[in-house]
Amino acid sequence: MSRCFFGLIVAALAFGLAPAAAQIGGRQDPQFTLGTRPTPGARKPPRQLNTLNDLAVAVNACWRPPALEHAHPGMRITVQFSLTRDGKFIGPPRVTYATPEVTLKTRELYRDAMLHSLESCMPLPLTSGLGGAIAGRMFFFWIVDDRDDSRIKPRV
Repeated sequence: MSRCFFGLIVAALAFGLAPAAAQIGGRQDPQFTLGTRPTPGARKPPRQLNTLNDLAVAVNACWRPPALEHAHPGMRITVQFSLTRDGKFIGPPRVTYATPEVTLKTRELYRDAMLHSLESCMPLPLTSGLGGAIAGRMFFFWIVDDRDDSRIKPRV
């Protein structure tokens, strides 16, 4: 009886401590946050991406926010896209959320910045394992314009 109980505890701990990449087969879609401050040492990955963390680092390295003169302080936007197993887009990225008070032009500016940033890294160099696991899966990248600079002018 105690061995059975101990086995259940070990199984529960193993399930609870499973890495995030193991949950890709579940119903959750991966979500990542990108800021707009420069990331020290960010560069396009020189090797194949094997984990969701590798993918997040690669997208962060590719990300180039809109220029300060076009920025909207506090802008928040969510971009959704899917990838093929070869690391290419399945259709164009789509904005699923944007700060409500911004104009359509500002929304498009941030979406286009994300699209151009990612296109510069396409195709993403996915391993066959990661490519097979994420092909067709929706990704959500939450972009927050957190730059604190006096040159950012509030847009109307």
